[in-house]
Amino acid sequence: MQDYAESAFLIDPRNRDILQGKKKPLFEHFPFLKALKLARRGQALRGEVIFCARVRDGSGDLVVHMKYRFRAPDGRAIESVERFSGVGLPGETLPAPQTPIVVYYAADDCYSVL
Repeated sequence: MQDYAESAFLIDPRNRDILQGKKKPLFEHFPFLKALKLARRGQALRGEVIFCARVRDGSGDLVVHMKYRFRAPDGRAIESVERFSGVGLPGETLPAPQTPIVVYYAADDCYSVL
């Protein structure tokens, strides 16, 4: 059963390009859909950091890149990269490889590091 927000999006003809794969996934355009799906169907899974580093983007802002892995409920290994602002973290120690993390997972295209 689809959530109301997902159903409303799917029947709107203005969203045809997104549905046909010509644009980014829905969650990149509408973050509230990801939050809604995680809130309704999410579960906490164990994962681990593979690599974590601070980098400067094109405008000079500090960004943290963290590559991590976890296992989906069906046992498949999933690896992903999370990028987030490092503005408040210039002197903080970043997690080392194999540091345990928690991933909140609802589907293969809908998960987030907590």
